[in-house]
Amino acid sequence: MQVVQSKDDDDDFLKEGRRQTEERSQIALARVKSMHQHPEAREQYCRLRNVVAEIQEAKAMWEWANNSEVMAEFDELVDLGTSMDDDSFMPSNS
Repeated sequence: MQVVQSKDDDDDFLKEGRRQTEERSQIALARVKSMHQHPEAREQYCRLRNVVAEIQEAKAMWEWANNSEVMAEFDELVDLGTSMDDDSFMPSNS
């Protein structure tokens, strides 16, 4: 008897989850339709998308700059560049 009730509870839980998902999907679809119909909303969405892209780019640059392996490689390149400035690495024409 308890196994049957547990299965019913699981089914009810899944049905409720599907209903909530469908409801959220319908709300999102209504927002997209509304945005598509209004030029101001489209402009606002483009601005928001650009801001998000800038934030993601800044975050990626920050993470890259704070990555010790990347910084070590960068330091090696800088050291290599400064050592190449030395005349001993330049071939002479004589």
